[in-house]
Amino acid sequence: MKRIFRKNQLVVTALALLIAVAGYFNYTYDADEHEIATMAEKSNQKTKETKEKKEKKTAQVDDNMGDESAGETVLTESDSIAISKAASLKMDREQTRAAGKATLLDVVNNKELTEQERKSAVDELAKMTDITERESACEMMLQSKGFEEAIVSISADGADVIVNKKEVTDAERAQIEDVINRKGGVAPDHIVISTMN
Repeated sequence: MKRIFRKNQLVVTALALLIAVAGYFNYTYDADEHEIATMAEKSNQKTKETKEKKEKKTAQVDDNMGDESAGETVLTESDSIAISKAASLKMDREQTRAAGKATLLDVVNNKELTEQERKSAVDELAKMTDITERESACEMMLQSKGFEEAIVSISADGADVIVNKKEVTDAERAQIEDVINRKGGVAPDHIVISTMN
């Protein structure tokens, strides 16, 4: 009787852990969608400020340069290293996935859990790997089609695509949908295309 109670307790604990992981993914995915717009605005403001500072510094350097300073080294400052919006979003996505994979690997490596529970964790890891590979294939194909810094996020419900453009024409939309359909296996009516700008 003790063994049955212990197995039931382990099953309930594993299911609670999986539900917590799923809730975390859902929360971070929803938060990412809402933060994309604010991150884009902040990045645009920082880019404008950086450009203005560089222009001022260039103007100052040009004003200060004369025939006397020919051949001298001119040092400039860099306030920050600019990371593209797309790179930042991809990094956030990968960090979230890494945390989820670590949790699932803990479940897989836990010898106290049943084989069924560990198998379900392995299946979930395989799904995550498949989605990651499909997203990468889509992003590479979109890049080859001229959509630099495109971000593709595939889920069970469909796919979200973010492109670094102000507007997407109908021809570009058809091109994006074709790539996501072929490489990502997502039907065109389940694809949402957004712009960064």
